[in-house]
Amino acid sequence: MKFCIAVAMGLAASVYAADACTAEDMVRLDAGHLIAGSQRDSISGTPWSFEVWSPDADPEGNSMTYYDNGTFKAEWYGNPDFGARIGYSYWDSPQGVDHADWNYSLDYKYTKTIGYGEYLIGVHGWLTEPYDEFFIVDDWNYPIQVGKTFGEYEVDGAKYTVRVAWQGWPQSLLFYSIRETPRECGHIDVSAHFRKFDELFAGQADSVPDGKGINKPAVLKFGKLTDVMAAVNAFVDARGSIDYTYLSFAAERVEVLSSSSATPESSSTTVLPLVARVSGADRTLMVFDLQGRVLGSIFVAAGTSVNSAVLAKFGRPGSYIVK
Repeated sequence: MKFCIAVAMGLAASVYAADACTAEDMVRLDAGHLIAGSQRDSISGTPWSFEVWSPDADPEGNSMTYYDNGTFKAEWYGNPDFGARIGYSYWDSPQGVDHADWNYSLDYKYTKTIGYGEYLIGVHGWLTEPYDEFFIVDDWNYPIQVGKTFGEYEVDGAKYTVRVAWQGWPQSLLFYSIRETPRECGHIDVSAHFRKFDELFAGQADSVPDGKGINKPAVLKFGKLTDVMAAVNAFVDARGSIDYTYLSFAAERVEVLSSSSATPESSSTTVLPLVARVSGADRTLMVFDLQGRVLGSIFVAAGTSVNSAVLAKFGRPGSYIVK
């Protein structure tokens, strides 16, 4: 068939995202929702969920307050393991979701005070198939030397080092991606990190140290997402606070166009939502407006986004037909 798509560009947040470091703080129109102890739930009126965990349920010393615009703040005092997160959850789906089906990006800014203890701040989540954990670490205050190094890569103009360690009970792997220098604001192309994980961990067998430095066999595969969230994790009698004054977490659906789809058979049109990505060979595609008028052609390399190519060529969001 003749393969046509209507590409909606209006939600391409990563293209037009504000610079979180220089943007004004987001306006909080509500008084916030105070959460103490260990709880998690969806945030009404948004696509996000929250989670906080703490062995100490004292709201005066260990709590999270989230707001309807997605920002949040948290404080902890004398806590051996405190966590607060906001983002996308798939807790109702035991099999999780394929991380390759979505483009995730985070723009953030926060202030923090650290009185004692250690912390990690960045993007955190759990995986299934297999059951593991990951942490894209953009800010920290101690040398992260657990586990084994599996390489380096560059995302968003910075170098990240990948480490993997056994942890917890029942034991699972924790995939760390650690930024070369810490920061308190910026943009994280979360899905670019996921693609790097996929390149490094394709299901191969290896040995990985546990917390005591003992090597244990492991199958290295970055599985399906249970959740992906902006997060702070503090531990070792931790005392401190954080206030996310700007937080924009976006998720865009990805649809893959296989090169075999170009076989002419009919003039039917298939509409694909949000983000389309070409697999197989490079392709040159024709772009039309919704009235069928020719706007021009685009070249799309295999594995890259049709949306990005359209936006780069025509410079404006909107709806297009691509053949």
